[in-house]
Amino acid sequence: MAYVAAVTADGGIPLLTRCSNGLPQLSFTAMGALFGISTYIENEGARILCARSESAAVAWKVYSESGILLVLGTDIGGFKDRYLEKFLDVLHSALVMKLGKDHLVDLEGELLRRALRAAYPLLDSLLNTIRSPDKVGVALQVVDRAMAAPDEVLADALDRFAYSATAKYGFLLVNGIVAVAAPAWWSLPPSERVLLCTVATLTPTVNTESVVYLEHASGMAQYRLLSVVITPGIHACILCGDVPSLHDIETKLVNQVWQSAADSLIALLRHFPANFPPSIDMPTGLLAVLTVHPTQRWAMYGHFASSQANDGQNADPVLDPGSQSAGCSVLYPSEITDHKLALVSWYHTMVSTLTDTGGGGQPTSASTGTPTKSSAPTPPLKNGDAATVHRRLKHDVSESYLCTARYKCYFLPYTLRRGSAAHVMALFQPNVPTFTLRSATVMAVDNLLASGSLIGI
Repeated sequence: MAYVAAVTADGGIPLLTRCSNGLPQLSFTAMGALFGISTYIENEGARILCARSESAAVAWKVYSESGILLVLGTDIGGFKDRYLEKFLDVLHSALVMKLGKDHLVDLEGELLRRALRAAYPLLDSLLNTIRSPDKVGVALQVVDRAMAAPDEVLADALDRFAYSATAKYGFLLVNGIVAVAAPAWWSLPPSERVLLCTVATLTPTVNTESVVYLEHASGMAQYRLLSVVITPGIHACILCGDVPSLHDIETKLVNQVWQSAADSLIALLRHFPANFPPSIDMPTGLLAVLTVHPTQRWAMYGHFASSQANDGQNADPVLDPGSQSAGCSVLYPSEITDHKLALVSWYHTMVSTLTDTGGGGQPTSASTGTPTKSSAPTPPLKNGDAATVHRRLKHDVSESYLCTARYKCYFLPYTLRRGSAAHVMALFQPNVPTFTLRSATVMAVDNLLASGSLIGI
């Protein structure tokens, strides 16, 4: 579960409250209590950023000195402090994108509450995406990318589509994940890219036109975000001015531009819903792979559903409840969500406690395109253990692994073909021998590189 709420900074008057699917709205009493905690601590000369229990978290942040945005729930319990703050920034950016910064600051009282309703669908989608089985972008504040080799046909079609509509920014989504995007689109801030992908797929089966504000790209000028369904699951999206109309796009451009790319679109859909290249060999017991580019701010997450991963041996009742018979190749959404949340939580731990400057050292990667040679296994971390680990280790941590009763995970810095460094995390079944985790992770990455699926922008 997850909630987001906003109150005025001077009196704690509720402005909005939203929640993930199936939950009752956060009561005014609860919002008042959370505001009271923040006010009390501020009056004591301190500032509260977040608070935690064993399974949940709550975070506060003041924006424009007039409003307090807070988020709480169990879905964000695994987020480290800085990711909680970044998630609040994404939620605030969502309000700015839908209302415009000037309106958000100038409006007050009932007028502001009514204006904020325009952002409700976007906020709801962001909260629900935390538990999405196939997306990690919101949780990591990066853009989800398709794990597919570059396709010049699709790139050319997108260029012609955007040029015909006099649009500078264009991107192609498959199942809400970026498959191709114009170079100018990649220059936008990560939060705006994440939000644009979310807005474009709020109604996934309908062509839509939305007014958005890009705070960093246009000085708060209005853009029209046009999202056109090319085929079920694939959206071609552009950011443009007053022209052309959505009707003109639908009737004049879609067939003209995208008909020639039909074969490439069909091939792209074969990667989903797993977001894994079809017919690629993967190590036995591999459940999922997460690749994050920390500087270009994108991530590729793919889950591996095959008889190799589900061999029926020592099947875990939580991660693999459907693998009681040998050769089962079915992964249910709840299983895939468990895999994703495990990788996201471990990535938060690695980045926040082992790769921060002044902490356990920066990850290293070879400049020759090969993985790092050194390995520094670390014990599983609990909240508050980071300082102890840092004092005990006498060297920088470059790689790490985690073993639990439910899964095993390996963290590996890796240099992609274009010379950019990325973080690779592989999730395995618990019966995979620990000493094989590194070699299996390297094998998975090498196979993905050979297929052309893992590259920089």
